[in-house]
Amino acid sequence: MFNLLTDPWLPIIRQGGGRDLIRPAQIAETDDPVIAVDWPRADFRIATLEFLIGLLATACPPEGSGAWHDAWDAPPDPATLDSGFAPLVHAFDLDGDGPRFLQDREDLVSEAEPIERLLIEAPGASTIQKNTDLLVHGGRVATLGRAAAALVFLVAVLW
Repeated sequence: MFNLLTDPWLPIIRQGGGRDLIRPAQIAETDDPVIAVDWPRADFRIATLEFLIGLLATACPPEGSGAWHDAWDAPPDPATLDSGFAPLVHAFDLDGDGPRFLQDREDLVSEAEPIERLLIEAPGASTIQKNTDLLVHGGRVATLGRAAAALVFLVAVLW
């Protein structure tokens, strides 16, 4: 079972220069804190930040107008975030029966598409069919790891 809230999957850079994979709640660690998301693509980095902001706003909404500013000065610790995220954990499973993270409950009425079609720079079907993909070539991304696949779907949904 792979879960986007309980398993480490976010590539980050720490203040001390080390790279690591963390769970979302670990973004608030104070010992050698996180200073950047470390995906090699800008769209993945932005989508990760949007995901984390949305997750925090949903799971730990502010309790007043100054709560965001207060949390900026004194952020919650990872245990507090884990507690806030706990009711949502089931929604972030990537394995199992039934619809998973970001899947519709309705059947898809479509042919299978290559995974790279979800990437912002991938050529569309018409471009490939007409062989006009002179500057944007297809066939560059055949597989993705689980975390990257989840994030690609997130990028596609957000953009």
